[in-house]
Amino acid sequence: DQWEATKKLTVTAGLRFDHLSDLGSNLSPRLSLSGRLCEGFAYKVLYARAFRAPSFRELGFDLASGTSNPDLGLVKADELALAFTWQRNRLRLEAHPFLNLVEDTVALPGLPAPGHPLTFANAEGVRALGIELVASRGFGLANSWFANLTLQDPQDRATEERMPGL
Repeated sequence: DQWEATKKLTVTAGLRFDHLSDLGSNLSPRLSLSGRLCEGFAYKVLYARAFRAPSFRELGFDLASGTSNPDLGLVKADELALAFTWQRNRLRLEAHPFLNLVEDTVALPGLPAPGHPLTFANAEGVRALGIELVASRGFGLANSWFANLTLQDPQDRATEERMPGL
């Protein structure tokens, strides 16, 4: 639902309830505040929670690279994000700092060796702190360019070690 609190502030809220017969129930809230500070400069503050059910592969399909686990739970993710946008004429610059906290990620505990598959398990999770930078500009009647750069530092929540490849 959306509520215009003032001419410069809009509040958006939502709540989703899911029930999965074999994995239980989950509540996913979402809340954002957005508005304009001055001409050409906008902001947004967002909190959201989401989930992912384990895949068929993770729950019940064994391969040499990993053994399934029917006792896996839901993966849950909380996101806190900011967005700052500056726009003048057809030039738009954006900065989106974010923090993602993912718990109970599904993973193999290590690297499988030939003949010794590992079993999928719910791990502690991941904490990712980062920023996304975006620039775009329109020109001519229907042309534009767009550039995007995302920097993040994902860390294992149990060990606080950096997780390359995410």
